[in-house]
Amino acid sequence: MNPPPADLPPAISAFMLIATGTRDGQPVELTYVLSGRMGPLTGVPASVVAQMVGSGQISGTGVFAPEGCVDADIFLAELAKRDIEVKRSEKVG
Repeated sequence: MNPPPADLPPAISAFMLIATGTRDGQPVELTYVLSGRMGPLTGVPASVVAQMVGSGQISGTGVFAPEGCVDADIFLAELAKRDIEVKRSEKVG
């Protein structure tokens, strides 16, 4: 028999992004990682982007890939203000 929903632990989510490329002729690998409760990790980023659209930080019409219209530094700073920490590491060489 399954436990009642109230007895279950909170749903958690985790994300990892690894980006590779070159900088000044050297190979570079950037890794971003975050984990936490699923609700905030789903709703807060969407809210931040909606607020960026509302404030004019994101403009234009149509469909865009996030990396084409969202300033990553601003986005990550806004997440940090809302207690969502994205850990970043970098390997060069």
